[in-house]
Amino acid sequence: MSFKVTFVTGISGNTIVGYYQNGPGTSFDSFIYNGSTFTTITEPLATGTPSILYPIATQIFGISESGVIVGTFQGNGGAGGFIATPVVPEPASAALLSAGALLLLRRRHHSRGTP
Repeated sequence: MSFKVTFVTGISGNTIVGYYQNGPGTSFDSFIYNGSTFTTITEPLATGTPSILYPIATQIFGISESGVIVGTFQGNGGAGGFIATPVVPEPASAALLSAGALLLLRRRHHSRGTP
């Protein structure tokens, strides 16, 4: 008998997180669904050959309002928990990059002999 299961473990705004298994003896993988796209999440240490007694797993158990996800992993690389934060450029970094680009453009403009 084969089965497939999906568990929804958290919702924040339009984002849904959880984990799934494609059948007995297969690994558990996590997902993030943003309302239009599913993204599979696998912890790099969750590797190996899965079995019914020793599953390979990445399981997301929750998401915060700011998009931070928490979960666990198990595999031949070990077992443990994880916290993953969304990658968002810091406003100060973006401002510094913009200011640097403007300075370079202004310097280039002056080096051509125009005031």
